[in-house]
Amino acid sequence: MKVEEAVEKFYVALEADGPKAATLKWYRHRLARFLKAFGEREVSSVSIDDVRAYIVTLRGLDCSAHSFFSMVRVVRRVFKWLYEERRIDDGFCKRIKAPKLPQLPSKAVDIADVRAMLKVAAGSPIGKRDKAIVLFLLDTGCRVGGLCGMRTRDVDLKAGTALVMEKGGKVRTVLFGEATAEAIWA
Repeated sequence: MKVEEAVEKFYVALEADGPKAATLKWYRHRLARFLKAFGEREVSSVSIDDVRAYIVTLRGLDCSAHSFFSMVRVVRRVFKWLYEERRIDDGFCKRIKAPKLPQLPSKAVDIADVRAMLKVAAGSPIGKRDKAIVLFLLDTGCRVGGLCGMRTRDVDLKAGTALVMEKGGKVRTVLFGEATAEAIWA
């Protein structure tokens, strides 16, 4: 079986697990360069040395550490899947080290930016809504997608809680303060 065919079978298996379309697109994008390099080869002819040489090539590209990490990760995942599916005999994916990601400081919102957003909100016709959005995101730390998916029934103003569904369909309860509750009520 050629690598290109094996990767298509991997996509089918992945899709059968039910990820979002964006996840499938992400995998296709991350594997495109790998398929250009190895697509016509037989899977059994791709060795750990070939994959390591490919990783060295990736390291030489002008891409972010996260992009490099994700391209290596998907190649490892494909070979792990091939081994688990008994389509290859050597589970060398375990011997391919994942690159280390740099530890970045947590993103924080500058208080001056928050004040500027609230000032703009106060001067707009839909400012009450915008103020509630800014305060809710600031208090809860939830993703914008979680906020956009909320319904009125998901919010308990008296308790200062809300249910949000975020990335991966995970539902969690978030807490917010009195000022945010008042802004939501308004």
